[in-house]
Amino acid sequence: FHSRKLFAETYVPQPFCFAVRRTSSHGPEGTLSIEEMIAGGNGDSRIPTPIITITHGSAEPHTMMFPLSASTTISFNGERYLHGWLSHQFSGHSGPQVSLVARARQFSSMIVL
Repeated sequence: FHSRKLFAETYVPQPFCFAVRRTSSHGPEGTLSIEEMIAGGNGDSRIPTPIITITHGSAEPHTMMFPLSASTTISFNGERYLHGWLSHQFSGHSGPQVSLVARARQFSSMIVL
């Protein structure tokens, strides 16, 4: 609610949870998210919830490459995004447990760098 008043529409914080696709015309192969553990109402349960990030994207084409082995290099291109997340931590409390979660559908796979 408060984000709508503070941020312009293009900069409203969004959950870090994205579908992974080969192209925009294909269905999702899986999902990628960064999740933190949130305590339930009574504090007795822990619920994984995507963190909320501020995102900026660039559609400017840029080919990225990484070596897979001495003789194999993988190149890929697409949109690039920068995500910002502010984690609040107060004295006497530890920060949230955060984990990178990649889920692939049956018979699908992905490489996470």
